[in-house]
Amino acid sequence: MKTPMQELINELKSFGIPILKDEYELIDKYMEKEKQMIIDAWNDGFSMLSDLKDNQSAEQYYNETFKQYKNLF
Repeated sequence: MKTPMQELINELKSFGIPILKDEYELIDKYMEKEKQMIIDAWNDGFSMLSDLKDNQSAEQYYNETFKQYKNLF
């Protein structure tokens, strides 16, 4: 599964558009924002089922599901 940012990176690469250092830093910034949004959504959903919040599980879910973008460059 890929996030929208990861899909954008793949599309840029498929058009032969190089990703420069400044652009990579900007992408990395937004990937971190996207990651936090996914973790927050996980925690919000989890808290609806239980009063317990499990940040470690949310981060683990993100890493296992979405942490592929570093390999895209």
